[in-house]
Amino acid sequence: MATEDQRTFDDIVTAHRAVRTFVERALSTDDSALLLPHMERMCDLLPEHFAYEEQDGGFLEQIGQTSPGGRSHVAILCAEHRRFETEVPALVRAIQAGDPSALDRVRAFAEDIREHERLEAVLGGLIQ
Repeated sequence: MATEDQRTFDDIVTAHRAVRTFVERALSTDDSALLLPHMERMCDLLPEHFAYEEQDGGFLEQIGQTSPGGRSHVAILCAEHRRFETEVPALVRAIQAGDPSALDRVRAFAEDIREHERLEAVLGGLIQ
Protein backbone atom coordinates (compact mmCIF):
# COMPACT_ATOMS: atom_id res chain seq x y z
CA MET A 1 0.00 0.00 0.00
CA ALA A 2 1.33 3.43 -0.96
CA THR A 3 1.96 6.00 1.71
CA GLU A 4 -0.20 9.11 1.87
CA ASP A 5 2.68 11.22 0.55
CA GLN A 6 3.21 8.90 -2.42
CA ARG A 7 -0.51 8.82 -3.22
CA THR A 8 -0.63 12.60 -3.08
CA PHE A 9 2.44 12.93 -5.29
CA ASP A 10 0.95 10.47 -7.78
CA ASP A 11 -2.32 12.44 -7.77
CA ILE A 12 -0.45 15.66 -8.50
CA VAL A 13 1.47 14.09 -11.37
CA THR A 14 -1.76 12.61 -12.76
CA ALA A 15 -3.52 15.98 -12.57
CA HIS A 16 -0.72 17.82 -14.35
CA ARG A 17 -0.51 15.16 -17.07
CA ALA A 18 -4.27 15.38 -17.60
CA VAL A 19 -4.03 19.16 -17.94
CA ARG A 20 -1.17 18.88 -20.46
CA THR A 21 -3.09 16.27 -22.46
CA PHE A 22 -6.19 18.46 -22.46
CA VAL A 23 -4.23 21.52 -23.62
CA GLU A 24 -2.56 19.58 -26.44
CA ARG A 25 -5.88 18.21 -27.65
CA ALA A 26 -7.76 21.50 -27.27
CA LEU A 27 -5.22 23.34 -29.36
CA SER A 28 -5.02 20.68 -32.06
CA THR A 29 -8.63 19.73 -32.81
CA ASP A 30 -11.37 21.41 -34.79
CA ASP A 31 -14.18 19.50 -33.09
CA SER A 32 -15.26 20.59 -29.62
CA ALA A 33 -17.24 17.35 -29.14
CA LEU A 34 -13.94 15.45 -29.11
CA LEU A 35 -12.91 17.55 -26.13
CA LEU A 36 -15.97 16.72 -24.03
CA PRO A 37 -14.39 13.77 -22.17
CA HIS A 38 -11.33 15.89 -21.37
CA MET A 39 -13.46 18.77 -20.12
CA GLU A 40 -15.52 16.40 -17.98
CA ARG A 41 -12.27 15.05 -16.53
CA MET A 42 -11.20 18.62 -15.72
CA CYS A 43 -14.51 19.10 -13.86
CA ASP A 44 -13.68 16.10 -11.68
CA LEU A 45 -9.98 16.72 -11.28
CA LEU A 46 -9.43 20.44 -10.84
CA PRO A 47 -11.38 21.22 -7.64
CA GLU A 48 -9.58 18.53 -5.64
CA HIS A 49 -6.23 19.45 -7.16
CA PHE A 50 -6.74 23.14 -6.40
CA ALA A 51 -7.81 22.35 -2.82
CA TYR A 52 -4.61 20.38 -2.36
CA GLU A 53 -2.47 23.25 -3.66
CA GLU A 54 -4.31 25.74 -1.44
CA GLN A 55 -4.31 23.74 1.81
CA ASP A 56 -2.49 25.01 4.90
CA GLY A 57 1.20 24.30 4.43
CA GLY A 58 0.62 23.44 0.78
CA PHE A 59 2.27 24.51 -2.43
CA LEU A 60 0.68 27.96 -2.59
CA GLU A 61 1.43 28.75 1.03
CA GLN A 62 5.07 27.89 0.38
CA ILE A 63 5.10 30.21 -2.63
CA GLY A 64 3.55 32.96 -0.56
CA GLN A 65 6.23 32.66 2.06
CA THR A 66 9.35 32.13 -0.04
CA SER A 67 9.14 33.64 -3.50
CA PRO A 68 9.57 37.33 -4.33
CA GLY A 69 6.11 38.83 -4.67
CA GLY A 70 4.75 35.47 -3.53
CA ARG A 71 1.60 36.67 -1.81
CA SER A 72 0.43 38.60 -4.86
CA HIS A 73 1.16 35.58 -7.08
CA VAL A 74 -0.81 33.34 -4.72
CA ALA A 75 -3.78 35.71 -4.84
CA ILE A 76 -3.71 35.61 -8.65
CA LEU A 77 -3.41 31.81 -8.77
CA CYS A 78 -6.26 31.33 -6.27
CA ALA A 79 -8.49 33.72 -8.23
CA GLU A 80 -7.72 31.74 -11.37
CA HIS A 81 -8.61 28.52 -9.55
CA ARG A 82 -12.05 29.93 -8.71
CA ARG A 83 -12.55 31.14 -12.29
CA PHE A 84 -11.51 27.77 -13.74
CA GLU A 85 -13.86 25.91 -11.38
CA THR A 86 -16.73 28.00 -12.73
CA GLU A 87 -15.60 28.11 -16.34
CA VAL A 88 -15.04 24.39 -16.94
CA PRO A 89 -18.62 23.25 -16.18
CA ALA A 90 -19.93 26.13 -18.32
CA LEU A 91 -17.73 24.94 -21.18
CA VAL A 92 -18.99 21.37 -20.76
CA ARG A 93 -22.56 22.66 -21.02
CA ALA A 94 -21.66 24.73 -24.10
CA ILE A 95 -20.14 21.70 -25.84
CA GLN A 96 -23.15 19.55 -24.94
CA ALA A 97 -25.51 22.20 -26.29
CA GLY A 98 -23.61 22.44 -29.56
CA ASP A 99 -22.74 26.10 -28.96
CA PRO A 100 -20.82 27.28 -32.05
CA SER A 101 -18.52 29.40 -29.83
CA ALA A 102 -17.58 26.42 -27.64
CA LEU A 103 -14.38 25.50 -29.48
CA ASP A 104 -12.99 29.04 -29.33
CA ARG A 105 -13.93 29.28 -25.65
CA VAL A 106 -12.30 25.92 -24.88
CA ARG A 107 -9.15 26.96 -26.70
CA ALA A 108 -9.02 30.21 -24.74
CA PHE A 109 -9.41 28.23 -21.53
CA ALA A 110 -6.62 25.86 -22.66
CA GLU A 111 -4.29 28.82 -23.22
CA ASP A 112 -5.21 30.25 -19.81
CA ILE A 113 -4.63 27.03 -17.90
CA ARG A 114 -1.38 26.41 -19.78
CA GLU A 115 -0.13 29.84 -18.67
CA HIS A 116 -1.37 29.13 -15.13
CA GLU A 117 0.60 25.87 -15.04
CA ARG A 118 3.67 27.65 -16.41
CA LEU A 119 3.50 30.28 -13.67
CA GLU A 120 3.10 27.61 -11.00
CA ALA A 121 6.13 25.77 -12.37
CA VAL A 122 8.25 28.94 -12.36
CA LEU A 123 7.17 29.88 -8.85
CA GLY A 124 7.61 26.30 -7.64
CA GLY A 125 11.22 26.46 -8.79
CA LEU A 126 11.75 29.35 -6.38
CA ILE A 127 10.71 27.28 -3.35
CA GLN A 128 13.73 26.16 -1.39
